[in-house]
Amino acid sequence: MPPIVSAKESRDTVFLQSLAAHPISLSNALTDFAPRINHLNLFHLMPEWHVPYADPKRKEKFFSNNHFISSATRKNVYKGYGSDIPQFLNEQPKLYYQGSIHPEWCLLNVSPPDEHGYCSFGVDVTINIAASKISKNVLAQISPKMPRALWNCFIHAEGIDMLVEVDEPLPLYKSRGAWRGREENWWPFGRNY
Repeated sequence: MPPIVSAKESRDTVFLQSLAAHPISLSNALTDFAPRINHLNLFHLMPEWHVPYADPKRKEKFFSNNHFISSATRKNVYKGYGSDIPQFLNEQPKLYYQGSIHPEWCLLNVSPPDEHGYCSFGVDVTINIAASKISKNVLAQISPKMPRALWNCFIHAEGIDMLVEVDEPLPLYKSRGAWRGREENWWPFGRNY
């Protein structure tokens, strides 16, 4: 992770892939280097799992810009060291393509490259394509556990400035079982539509 740390200047912008494709190893490394970082503006879409940069003790180092607020970053927004970007999901890539958000760094979690050199964004293809095309530098952790998704969800290995091989499981969402035992309540409703 030294390139992202040594090149950091005040108010640099970093995009982090989110949801079940959150780059945990890169996120941890970024947080480990917090003492050397002035202040980073982080952009992400609902980081639900391990987000050490959202710790209130690090509010002077990281400002969390949320395309959608998650339980992991909600307190940051409410206390003023995070923000919400109120926009429909399908409109959010425009913020990158039109230059409203221009990250210096894009941190991704992708599948290993195929025989043609293409890595898949896997389980999260939301705004990653736009962020990876616009960012000055793209860092990706390559995980054999990231499934290959098809269609328009690839990045060529030559478009990645730094690759880090990791072998960690993807974050899993554990249901709280809110509907368990209540199927009789919602099935008749859904059946009528």
